[in-house]
Amino acid sequence: EYSCRLAQQNNMFIGIIGETGYGKSTSFDYFRKNNKNVFKVTIEKSMNSADLYFDLANQLGIKGLDFNKTRLNPLIRSVSYTLNNNSHQNLIILYEAGKFT
Repeated sequence: EYSCRLAQQNNMFIGIIGETGYGKSTSFDYFRKNNKNVFKVTIEKSMNSADLYFDLANQLGIKGLDFNKTRLNPLIRSVSYTLNNNSHQNLIILYEAGKFT
């Protein structure tokens, strides 16, 4: 929890690694449930950048995006604009980031 709070309050990028069963997922889910503006994307081997940004866009409540028609750059701009123009500090958790290629 301390690392998540530190990252959110200071706009930091922090990597957290550990063996299976150490409680990373449980800790992230607890922090997300108990704090505002915490977004978690679980990375899968088949994901690409557009998948990641569409997941974030959905969590941010961005409407009017068509997965089959929206190009990546406008999608990134929409997500960035939304994150940068809210009144809270944000935390994005990329869970299982080692699977992202």
